[in-house]
Amino acid sequence: MWYLRMVLAAVLICVAAGCTKTNPLIGKWKLAPQAGLACAMFDRVEFTEKAMTVNILGKQTAAVTYGRDGERYLVNGPNGTMTFEKDSDGIKSVAPVECQLIPDN
Repeated sequence: MWYLRMVLAAVLICVAAGCTKTNPLIGKWKLAPQAGLACAMFDRVEFTEKAMTVNILGKQTAAVTYGRDGERYLVNGPNGTMTFEKDSDGIKSVAPVECQLIPDN
């Protein structure tokens, strides 16, 4: 029940913030050259409107919801919340680990 409430709250925040149409996370991302090994989980990550796909031991997709906290973008998934910020090169994960991501065209 707690998980359902958290998901519903995240969805409502996202709708109120209008992040579904202006969400800078949506798309394919790769690690910036200076990223360390701790960032491997974000290499070739893809965010869609409703899911996140990572390539850890094969492609894994999980349903996510998005939120916003000021200038930070929140990705709420089955294993917790990840926090990102938009910057001049792309996006930067802030939590759980700090990693620079650039567009993967």
